[in-house]
Amino acid sequence: QYVSTQVVNTMHQRYKITRVQVITDHADKVCDAVFSTVRHGITRIEVEGAFKHQPHTMLLITVNNYQLPEVINCIRKADEHAFMTLNAVEKIIGNYYQKPLE
Repeated sequence: QYVSTQVVNTMHQRYKITRVQVITDHADKVCDAVFSTVRHGITRIEVEGAFKHQPHTMLLITVNNYQLPEVINCIRKADEHAFMTLNAVEKIIGNYYQKPLE
């Protein structure tokens, strides 16, 4: 029963999607780390902090929840000071790569 529960849990996590929003001063390094971890695109937006008016880069990354811990870990390794927020995604319309089950 344990094995079947784990299989169902893994399958369920594949179809739950999260948007990771990252504010960083090391966008190229973070993008390279994410690209080497998962096969998803990243939207890159130049932003300015409201408090100190310093420039930063915001990265938007959409991943399934099964990939999420690995993506968070690679972002932290690339930029330990990155600020991240995570939001559940209800629906995706457009091009989103979902690795086929093996």
